[in-house]
Amino acid sequence: MQVLAITNASYERVLSLMKAHADQHELLAKALMQFETLTGRECIDIVERGKMPNRAIVNHNGGARGNIEMLVPKEEKKRGGGLFGRLTGGRRKEE
Repeated sequence: MQVLAITNASYERVLSLMKAHADQHELLAKALMQFETLTGRECIDIVERGKMPNRAIVNHNGGARGNIEMLVPKEEKKRGGGLFGRLTGGRRKEE
């Protein structure tokens, strides 16, 4: 029982932190899709200041071989929101 309680408490804490810092995660994902690699300093600048790297963008195809849908949480895909919605103007790829 104690292991389950600790695991559940840890899960709730992580979930809360992920939600609280969703904007920073989204910026990091966008930067990684554009630049493919980031230095530690660039990560800190993105998370703490919202500042993207000041260098040439390496990937102009949306990353992941053009599959930008991988950035969208399932619930966001339905609404056309999140980073994917911003990159595509809310359009969904025809299936």
